[in-house]
Amino acid sequence: MAVFFSGCGQLFEHDSDVQAKKALLDLMAIQETFHKENKRYAKNLAEIEKYKLEYHRGIVYLEIQSANEKAYRAISLPAESITARVFAFDAGKGGYYEMEEEEVSEYVLGALNFIRKQQHEQKLITIASSVMLIILIVLGIRIAMRFMREKNRSAFGAFFLSLFPLAWGTQLLSFMNPDVHISSTLKILSGLSILASIIALIWGVVWIFRRAPANNPGTPAPFYQQVPGIPPDETG
Repeated sequence: MAVFFSGCGQLFEHDSDVQAKKALLDLMAIQETFHKENKRYAKNLAEIEKYKLEYHRGIVYLEIQSANEKAYRAISLPAESITARVFAFDAGKGGYYEMEEEEVSEYVLGALNFIRKQQHEQKLITIASSVMLIILIVLGIRIAMRFMREKNRSAFGAFFLSLFPLAWGTQLLSFMNPDVHISSTLKILSGLSILASIIALIWGVVWIFRRAPANNPGTPAPFYQQVPGIPPDETG
């Protein structure tokens, strides 16, 4: 559960961050081509105009900060960053990487505190969601251990299966906004969540009709009637 929630921040990437990352990766490929042809790396973007590096200059800020025959350093970030993410390539630091907070502060100035405050609020929502789901799982296990019978297996199966759509739904509510990049991973997870919800619903409805008392077909026998000491045939 903790692993699932900790990775959600990277799943919900803003479109401007995706564009900034792509622009830097494209620049890295062009720099390698330029180096093969000129035995050095380009010192500025003007030198590689013929390679038609395409990116939205109103959204992405891209800069070659230094370059020589053996190495170069370049950075890329959204022109108006709302996530405080900065990407860089530096041969002296192992190549491509995403900057840590200390280095980010050099490039994202005025809005950094506001951005960190928003991220802190999102973390609190994530923690609250995690606690809620853990409580549901624990309660579900305790009830299952007490009332698990052949007739109730589909009910518990539906309950535990429905926890995945619930977890995913809380993350959608926490992280989704018009600026989020809709990746294939988000589409797959959302599709699986919808499928799990449908299966859980069908599973639960089947259990309800199977547990309906003979004298009232529309009403299922509740769990609370299945107390220790009462034979199953007396609970409907």
